[in-house]
Amino acid sequence: SILTHSDNYNQNVMLNFPYFNRHYSSIEINTNGQLVISNDFTSYIDVYYSDLITSALRGRIYYRVTNNSTTMASLNSQIISKFPNYSTFSATNALIVTYFDVPHVSQQLNTGTFQVVVVTDGNYTFVIMNYGQIEFTGVSVMTLITDGAVGANNIDFTGNSYSSNTNVNGRFIFQVNYPSKKMILIFLIN
Repeated sequence: SILTHSDNYNQNVMLNFPYFNRHYSSIEINTNGQLVISNDFTSYIDVYYSDLITSALRGRIYYRVTNNSTTMASLNSQIISKFPNYSTFSATNALIVTYFDVPHVSQQLNTGTFQVVVVTDGNYTFVIMNYGQIEFTGVSVMTLITDGAVGANNIDFTGNSYSSNTNVNGRFIFQVNYPSKKMILIFLIN
């Protein structure tokens, strides 16, 4: 599916998953690079939260909920590679959101491509963030995973060389099941 073209739009998607010791049945995809987990906006995933804009001419946000066996096998491999103690993890569902050539409202000639995947087996949930080319410079951005905590960072995502917590440049994988309110900050500085 393709998200509606807009400067600020949320699309509700059904997905049953545990997140920081609570169970949820849906997630909202925001055109500004954010997944909202709870209705009170205290739990969210900011893959690249900034003032992004899509139009009929530029920028697409694709999303899908899948249980495709080939996709699940690939996600299992990525997660087990990062978290070998979860060798029996077997994904059952995933939400995949790809922000493709999305412009920033202040730099509409420059675009960014990045992706967030929320993958679950019903007991454990992992978030995978993949960063492709980001052309924006000097824009204010938040990139974090949280449940009840708030934080902000100014990060320069220029170029194609990002750090990683995996063996794949620009890819980050986090488990998001811990029972306390946590905030995981991701620093991607070129």
